[in-house]
Amino acid sequence: MIRKVAAISFGAVIAIALIVVVQMIGHAVYPPPPGIDATNPETLKTLVGKMPVSALMLVILSYAVGAFGGGLLAALIARETPMVYALIVGALVLLGTLVNLVAIPHPTWFAIGAITAILATIFATGRLARLLITARNE
Repeated sequence: MIRKVAAISFGAVIAIALIVVVQMIGHAVYPPPPGIDATNPETLKTLVGKMPVSALMLVILSYAVGAFGGGLLAALIARETPMVYALIVGALVLLGTLVNLVAIPHPTWFAIGAITAILATIFATGRLARLLITARNE
């Protein structure tokens, strides 16, 4: 039981850390305008509307990288039913993404792309983890 809780906990922490790192890279490549008030939803709405497509794609990439890294770690720590652990961590990433999409309006293509990327990543991560665990046990 401790292993399962640890798997989800560590997976979630790594997922968040990876998302933050990739988004920090995105902010370095596409810095927000100086003096932006990130606590003002209207300001964020305007900012998202002016972001280049490539900057928004980096955000989607961050979600996929987080779901992959966190889900893979959780599945490898748990050692059994890897798809379940990849799904749990991926669902946490998806939940965070949905909260973000509700809080800050994004283009429709972004919402569809982010959700699709996360779901595809969850499936691929679960399958990869199952292959790695099976190969390690043989």
